[in-house]
Amino acid sequence: MPRSRPPPASRLIMIMSLICIGHALAWSPWSAWSECSRTCGGGASYSLRDCDRDRDRHEDCAGKSIRYRTCSTQACCSGSADFRAQQCSAFNDVQFGDVSFEWIPKIGKMRQPCALICQAVGYDNIVEELAPKVLDGTPCYRNGRDMCINGECLPVGCDYELNSTAVEDECGVCNGDGSTCKQIKGTKKLSAVIARGIEELMILPVGSRNIKFTHRGRAHMGVRGQKTRKGLNQNMRYLTKAGKYEIEENSVDFFLTRSGKEIISLTGPTKANLSMTVLYTEASSKHEKVHYQYHVPRLFLWQDLGWTQCSHTCGGGEQVAKVKCVDVRTGEEVDESECQPNHKPLLQQRGCNQQHCPPSWVSDPWNPCTKSCGGGMQFRNVLCVEMTPSGLLVRVEDTMCSGARPALQRVCNMEPCPMWYTEPWSQCSATCGRGIIYRRVYCKNHDGVIAHGCTSNTKPSEEKHCLASELCVKEQEAGVIRISGPTVIKQSQSIQELSQASSEPSYVVGEWSLCSKTCGPGIQVRPVSCQVYLTYSESTVVLDDDQCLTIKPEENQECNIGSCMNYGESEYPTVDIETEIYKDISTSNSVENSVSVYVWQYNGYTDCSRSCLGGIQDTIIECYDMVKDEVVSDTFCNFDEQLPTVQHPCNNIPCPPEPQPWSECSVTCGEGSRIRASICMKPTTTGSMEETDSIECNKLEQPPIILPCTGPPCYEPPKWKKSPTILGEYSKFVQKHMVNKLYFTIGGEASVFQEVTVIIKCPVKFWRRALIRWQRNFENIDKRNRKMTILKDGRLRISHVELSDAAVYSCVARDVSQNFTLTVQDVPVLETVSNSSVVRWGVGRWSACSESCGGGYQIRRIYCEGLFQDINSWSEIRAVLCESQPVPIDQQECNTQECPHWETGEWSDCNTRCISENTATHRRTVKCLDHNGKQIANKKCNTKLKPKHKEHCQTTNCKAIWHPSAWTQCSSSCGTTGTKTRMIGCVYRNRKQPADVQYCNQKRKPELVTACNRKPCAQGFKAVGFE
Repeated sequence: MPRSRPPPASRLIMIMSLICIGHALAWSPWSAWSECSRTCGGGASYSLRDCDRDRDRHEDCAGKSIRYRTCSTQACCSGSADFRAQQCSAFNDVQFGDVSFEWIPKIGKMRQPCALICQAVGYDNIVEELAPKVLDGTPCYRNGRDMCINGECLPVGCDYELNSTAVEDECGVCNGDGSTCKQIKGTKKLSAVIARGIEELMILPVGSRNIKFTHRGRAHMGVRGQKTRKGLNQNMRYLTKAGKYEIEENSVDFFLTRSGKEIISLTGPTKANLSMTVLYTEASSKHEKVHYQYHVPRLFLWQDLGWTQCSHTCGGGEQVAKVKCVDVRTGEEVDESECQPNHKPLLQQRGCNQQHCPPSWVSDPWNPCTKSCGGGMQFRNVLCVEMTPSGLLVRVEDTMCSGARPALQRVCNMEPCPMWYTEPWSQCSATCGRGIIYRRVYCKNHDGVIAHGCTSNTKPSEEKHCLASELCVKEQEAGVIRISGPTVIKQSQSIQELSQASSEPSYVVGEWSLCSKTCGPGIQVRPVSCQVYLTYSESTVVLDDDQCLTIKPEENQECNIGSCMNYGESEYPTVDIETEIYKDISTSNSVENSVSVYVWQYNGYTDCSRSCLGGIQDTIIECYDMVKDEVVSDTFCNFDEQLPTVQHPCNNIPCPPEPQPWSECSVTCGEGSRIRASICMKPTTTGSMEETDSIECNKLEQPPIILPCTGPPCYEPPKWKKSPTILGEYSKFVQKHMVNKLYFTIGGEASVFQEVTVIIKCPVKFWRRALIRWQRNFENIDKRNRKMTILKDGRLRISHVELSDAAVYSCVARDVSQNFTLTVQDVPVLETVSNSSVVRWGVGRWSACSESCGGGYQIRRIYCEGLFQDINSWSEIRAVLCESQPVPIDQQECNTQECPHWETGEWSDCNTRCISENTATHRRTVKCLDHNGKQIANKKCNTKLKPKHKEHCQTTNCKAIWHPSAWTQCSSSCGTTGTKTRMIGCVYRNRKQPADVQYCNQKRKPELVTACNRKPCAQGFKAVGFE
């Protein structure tokens, strides 16, 4: 409704105000929004405004006086009438001449989508424009959101806003990135069958989208709901006409092309599980295939968790946007490996807490403990510092810092020092005379673990001499008794040969055991384990074998104390048992010596070859001892007299019902279930399955419809039985010579030159090295940091260190950490820089070419290096020392050959099939050629630059005209009601090819109905109608 004019007084005030500001025209406020044109399915409402202007002025306000918005965008109920169809049906009672028609919307692409163009039911060629404009909110096309507003088709995005460019991704998410679903695509070969029947191809889960199945062959594709078991091409009947069908609230489109290809498509998302089936009505070729593709929702997605806490409480910190991988079914967090890594949101950072920091206490790292055990002391410096606006820390008065000053000293290494432990003495090594006794001496820490650190001058002895209780006496020769030396029992390995652990992981071996046999060959074993000695705690730790780099020593060996006593040959005679057995068999079958009679006898039947529909049983023939009345081996009977085998039919009864196939497991990991429908079915005599009346199954036990199933184990975070232990060691290193790389172990400190690469190892026990975290000055290092890289084995690599890289680096394993202090010093200057023989420019390798053809470039690193005489090695130094030398090039051209290019042929004549008014298509050849002009594969050329191989062309052969058929016979022979009709089609003039009616001149459209035989009927005669 237009706004009412204000009363004259107020209007005068308004006009005067306009005059005061320069006679500017102004719009009145917008009116309230009108009612929505539709109650569902997407309608439109409008709002109006007036242009307030002087009567003597003929200018208009800038802009429009009406605006539109969408409304009632919720979906209509199932079965609701189409909005355009409702508008067409409003003309059903309108007379066209003397005839009225039932109107439905014209289906197909139209030049004027917002005009009400309808088609008469039963008359394919009767198409009329019943109104120049459809009602606001009418969809422009059958499938789509664009809607007609005031006769104009306006775009509507997936956000249901006018003129919006928002679109859904393949997952159905408005403005989505396709990360919430995945595509399943493939080809499935059909079974080669002879009998008729239905085969289930696969099950489409709830939420599937963009479903398309195609097939060409003798079989027929079908789809049915898992609940109702009803659908397309079921019960041995198949469709021969395309159409749209509803299956368990899912809209299914079925297409059938002229070539016989069947296409089943669903836009989705599906509201219930659907089974894709194949109907076999005759023998099918094994070469038939079904091509399928569809999208299913992903079960694991990335979820935004917001920003982390600020890294600093003041002075400027950073916050990072955190995400986690969640199971969309339960909302619980799972391992990140379950989510797609390429869909993970990019790392976002922002500044925080930019306010100035007050003075605070800063502590240096603790100095090394004064004692390694038994109680020592550690000291450190604690300063009050303040950060300047430029970011530098300066020392201030201690009174400016609030809070208690951190401790300057603390006790350390309180555990007791290691002590020597001894085992009992062994037996004397000699059985007579003088020998040696041994014992093992261990250095153990307070936990009873073998360790280093005991004082060597207090170590107890490990061996000493002993005297046996008897003298050594040898046999008497010529009246002389000879006394021999002690008989020593040789050990397989002495105590001195036992190894001990070192500061590097190595194998430690124990004593050999006694031989497993008292005579003859036997086996000896000994313990072998990988151990490392920790210098900072002076203790030994047992490691996994993969931590030792050397070959593991043998854990067993052969031994032989002496030959066993030989008791000579057996006095018992040997008997050839096999000969005796066959000797008895041959004599027992003779008539003269026979004590038994052996005959062939039938002894029942074998199991039936089939459980139903008729099988075969064979007779069982056995050899029988008539005297002993028992079955014996067949070798006792004469095979020439064996009885013939007799076959007997069996189980000639119908087969009982069979259960349906199981569905896939309900879960992808862990414990789940499989389900199946319970339908009474039985096989026919031809071997196929057919559904039968459920009464036949009443006496049978219903098969189970739920079956437990187990997938692969679900991911669970590792559960460590023991707390992790970092095996660090303290060492202090000061670099004096130039090298490219330096390797260190956590727990120490080092001072290195600039530009050297530092690698810090963090040996850890009871913890996966891939889970190690590193910190710089007690703040986490990002794994994507290129300068400070955390390697796969848990080591930290700092590339080409600079003065700013000096810091405390910490290795963290769960809640355990150790530190490494790194300081950086300037590179020393060579003593003889004037001598050009000791400095030179070094070059790195050329990079890969930036382009594969057409000319690219390569770069390489240029650096200055010097010869250090004391180590006779070239090392990188500061570039200023090489300025007197000519600098090598650091960039060059590469791959200058011409790139493959597209070459086009001449366009063909414009004489192909018409596609619209005065428009057809023509084609040309497009080839990909290399730099020699030879044709190559198209994929080697830039497909984005490929010219068109066909396009539209103008031709007079595609002029659309009306083509009427012959008139039908008149409906009456006389009287006033006789009419005759004819069909009218729109075709292209020179081709008689059907054209869209919008291309034909509507004003010159021939008549469809005309009067005929309008003459008075003779008296006494009745008008005769014709069928």
